[in-house]
Amino acid sequence: MLLESIWKDEASADYALNAANLSFIMPDFLANGNRLLSIVPANRRQIALEADIFVKLIVNGLHIPVKNKTYVTIAPETILDVGSSFTPGKDYSLYLVQADAGADLVCSLNSTYPAGATADNSRKIGGFHTVCANVGTIVGHPYSEYMAGDIHIHSLWDLKHRPICSPDGMAYVEPLGEWWDIYGQSGTGTSTASVFGGTATVSRNYMDHVDDFAAVGKNLIWDEGFQIAAEGSNQKTSFSGGAGAEPNPKTQGGHSDSTGRRMISNFGLEDMCGWLWWWARGGGWRFSQTTHTDSPATSGPNYEGSYGADIQRHDDWPGNKGSVWHTDGRAGLLVGALWVNGSASGSRARYANYPRSALSTSNGGRACARSR
Repeated sequence: MLLESIWKDEASADYALNAANLSFIMPDFLANGNRLLSIVPANRRQIALEADIFVKLIVNGLHIPVKNKTYVTIAPETILDVGSSFTPGKDYSLYLVQADAGADLVCSLNSTYPAGATADNSRKIGGFHTVCANVGTIVGHPYSEYMAGDIHIHSLWDLKHRPICSPDGMAYVEPLGEWWDIYGQSGTGTSTASVFGGTATVSRNYMDHVDDFAAVGKNLIWDEGFQIAAEGSNQKTSFSGGAGAEPNPKTQGGHSDSTGRRMISNFGLEDMCGWLWWWARGGGWRFSQTTHTDSPATSGPNYEGSYGADIQRHDDWPGNKGSVWHTDGRAGLLVGALWVNGSASGSRARYANYPRSALSTSNGGRACARSR
């Protein structure tokens, strides 16, 4: 596909060097509306390039503004730099690559520049994720009948519509105005990622998950947001349905619950409910339930309330980064439920009895990020 250089046709009104044309020559890119790219309704392997889009390439110091004049549909599989079909559960990038008459649009699994191009003659303008596994029939669900390798409709991003961090493995949750990880956390620190088939990062405390996501420009998910983002997921069912053994290994994405229903939300987020408990912002104070054996004061500075004698303890947080006094600790809220919770699982499932320092193979992390 070719985007035309606006300075190639001397007979074009775009060729004249005047104030009107400078308005779109000067910016890095310019588009009417909020996006450069959009989903084509009822076609799972096409996207659209919006009309009146100007994008600038800079090659060897030469500024080359190129223009897409009319709304046009694109089948990205036909412009792959390598191969002829999508791989399920992967992130694809869309590039403009310099051509004699403007720029070619190329789709690639490469995150830097497509095969046959260089960083100096190409520019990434958007991308998308592919659905990781067949969804099957889920009546009324946006992803009903989607097949492995179809374009993940909520993952489509471009220069005007994207998260503040890397968009890889993320989907836009429109009611929240945020991007959420499609998969649970794999890796730690700067290697933290949302990746299909990645090994789940578990047995890690709340605070370390927070640091992991900050290292890649994201935040831990939050209580009320989870209720919205998880809608459309399996409700009151889990991976093992209350009877299965703990999954080993715990890999991310593509699972079905014990009834055979795919575990995917309306926004294409995988394994939100009934796979792992996910740490989330929004917890409260966790108190010991030990009954007092003495008669504490009922008011004043020494008042302990009715939460038990253990309330007055002192715990050091892991990592030598502070302590908490006079309580068992700040509870880290857990959401969604795990593989054996059966009918207790769902978008409104919550567990708030673990201190934030707790480690468990049942607990993982998920991230979200603001739009840029």
